[in-house]
Amino acid sequence: MKKLFLLIFAAMTALFISCSKDDNKSSYDPFRPVPIRAADGTRAYIQGNLLSGKQVVQQTWGMKGRYPDGTAMQGGGKTFTEVMRDTINPALKLLMKDVVYSRTGEDVKRLDGFFLTLRDVVFERCLHVEGKDTVFCGYDDEYSGPILYPNVTDTIAYVPNAQLIAAEPLVRAAFERGDYDECYRILEKAYTFIPITGAQWRKLKAENKN
Repeated sequence: MKKLFLLIFAAMTALFISCSKDDNKSSYDPFRPVPIRAADGTRAYIQGNLLSGKQVVQQTWGMKGRYPDGTAMQGGGKTFTEVMRDTINPALKLLMKDVVYSRTGEDVKRLDGFFLTLRDVVFERCLHVEGKDTVFCGYDDEYSGPILYPNVTDTIAYVPNAQLIAAEPLVRAAFERGDYDECYRILEKAYTFIPITGAQWRKLKAENKN
């Protein structure tokens, strides 16, 4: 009888642990937005010729960076539509599926290294330069295109390389554990931008301090 009780107790304990693991299992939502916000301490108002975090969100056309082999992203880079911007709680947005995805018809999660391995990440706006006049082009209501013809792009913010380098192995480790919530948390912390001018960015880059 005592042995039977111990067997039942062991089985119930295993069942409880199994249920607890299921309850705590990390959920995966491919369309969960990963916000890219201004870094803590970034001023909420214009300082000199720097933009505020909100203005960066409003004026960014695309996000660019360099691949692991050193080549730069071409074209407009990763662009952001109206729904991929939050101007109330200022943030640009990636989606979880930009980093962790599954192919159609599969339930297997895969890790896309694109945003994990990008370096020298900057955010650019469109400008129209004519003679001595430089004007921000502005965008239509849905951010499907600029209002004025852009003939120059201007860097207005960047993500420090140190943050991206530190985040990559942590995201990979969390992914291997199936902890997608942790992947999300790490990405949200790593992808924070700092407003900057093009001249300031080039100086940082030349000094390898970006």
